[in-house]
Amino acid sequence: MVVSEPSLSLGDVLDQAKAVLTSTEMPLPSLMRVNDLRARLAENRLHVAVLGQFKRGKSSFLNALLGADVLPTAVLPLTSIPVFLSAAKTPSLFVHYSSGAEERTEGLAVEAFRERLHAVATEEANPHNRLGVVKIEVGFAAPLLADGVVLIDTPGIGSTHHHNTDTTLQVLPQCDVGLFVLSPDPPVTETEIAFLSEVCSHVPRLVFVLNKIDILTEEERVKVTSFLTEVLRDHLAEKVSPEIYSLSARQASLAQSQGDELGLVKSSLPSFVADVIVPLAAQKAELLDLALTGRMRAVLAAARLDIDLAVRAQKMPLQQLGDCLSSFQRLLPRFEVQRQTAQDLLAGDRKRVLATLEDAAEKLRRRANDYLANVIEVAFASSAENPEVAARQMLGAAILDFFDRELEGLSQSFTTDIRDMFIPHQKRAAALVEAVIKAATDLLEISWHMEADGITFDLSRQPYWVTQEMVGNLSPLSAGFFDRMLPRSVRLTRSRRRLLADASVLVTRNVENLRWATLQNVETSFRRFAQDLDQGLVEAIEITHGAIARIYSRREAAVDQVDPMLERLSVVATRLRTLEERATELADVAMRHVTLKG
Repeated sequence: MVVSEPSLSLGDVLDQAKAVLTSTEMPLPSLMRVNDLRARLAENRLHVAVLGQFKRGKSSFLNALLGADVLPTAVLPLTSIPVFLSAAKTPSLFVHYSSGAEERTEGLAVEAFRERLHAVATEEANPHNRLGVVKIEVGFAAPLLADGVVLIDTPGIGSTHHHNTDTTLQVLPQCDVGLFVLSPDPPVTETEIAFLSEVCSHVPRLVFVLNKIDILTEEERVKVTSFLTEVLRDHLAEKVSPEIYSLSARQASLAQSQGDELGLVKSSLPSFVADVIVPLAAQKAELLDLALTGRMRAVLAAARLDIDLAVRAQKMPLQQLGDCLSSFQRLLPRFEVQRQTAQDLLAGDRKRVLATLEDAAEKLRRRANDYLANVIEVAFASSAENPEVAARQMLGAAILDFFDRELEGLSQSFTTDIRDMFIPHQKRAAALVEAVIKAATDLLEISWHMEADGITFDLSRQPYWVTQEMVGNLSPLSAGFFDRMLPRSVRLTRSRRRLLADASVLVTRNVENLRWATLQNVETSFRRFAQDLDQGLVEAIEITHGAIARIYSRREAAVDQVDPMLERLSVVATRLRTLEERATELADVAMRHVTLKG
């Protein structure tokens, strides 16, 4: 199959975008974003991030890939700062601080190097990042890094250190490929599923790694892999491929240290490198193009709105422009009221959802207890010799059957209700952003159609429900000496009470598992939505009000420059439209290249 190429390369489009935006001599926010994209392309490096929940073995996995214990590992949540690993002849450490200070260390022995890295990168040595570390770059000689691949060790999500999760979210826009590390203990959590939704909106290519398979039998590994595949397919089918690669980073590192080739093969690390890492390196150019073209289209759309507003602002008489700016500023409090109203409505729905969850959980408890009480009675009626043993056997199967059936129905119902409930909030958030832009474009009398890839935001979140095997084990209890001395009718009554109490405990545990998992996901969904709503408004105001205010200030300061500026901006607007078309072509070609080679 022949893939037709666009007339301009990605570098050409970025260079031209930088040139035309620079020619405006305006401090456009989009110009900084273009510069960032151009720098990424010039580096010709593929950013591969290792992502996942804390204690999944991410740092150990990276050490195994590198073939050496470069990154510190421990039992507690460790990495708190993103660490970027790239090729170097000798170990080097470059630490960037929020104060602007930089610290470069080179030529250290591996052990001393690891100690210094531990001091700046870990939660234990640098709690809550009190040192103000922004970024850590590590240079290391490893074959995996030789072809321009940059590995990123990210802080683990889901621990009590919430700032680690926030730090990882901030790194996502820099990632071209994600290696999402999972492990059997447990296979996946609702926190990870919620995080994956965020990952998928930023990272164009995602691969799943099931680590720690050395603690599983082959039969258990197959079951865990099947379970993970089902969960990922059910909840992320439209965004990611649920292909999962199994390995043991611990076994791989041990085999590497002992020169044990057979042990290394058994760890499955070599097959992972051959099946995943080598193809990724071979597709570096295409994957980098795919990641950057999508971001470039968003940047160009935002830049074009900036310029369209600026062109119109230049054409307006200065007095009229000042009136428009004043009118827009008078609208800002109204937008703030609408934002607060949207947040209040969201908070109200959150309370209603949580109340509904509690009510549904309580009803489920009652149904389960009634159902199992009936099972106990049937067992006692059908087994004259040893009814308690028979009842316990029947209860084990009945509990699993009941919760498989009931929880699936409850989960589907809750998923539908949550999704439907979010629809008006999504519309309200989009309408608020659109109202800000429309206010600016109406005041300046220009037409504008919102670009989905540029100035709108994906506010949808996929709820996740626990589907793991329900707890259903009832330990058989033999009657004690005292029980055996009692009349049969009394023994049976005591047996019923014991069984009902045991069944009630299992019901409570299973219902609580669902309730807690659902509660956490609901809280995460609402929190992320609220943050997105606020961020969307802030960016919309910056794009519109910021552009108008800049032009007005410029014209007030130098009236005689209006005409040359107007001509320059008109040319820029035309060029940006052309570059947007080229960016769309490049995105289509990059996607086809990756699809063909994948």
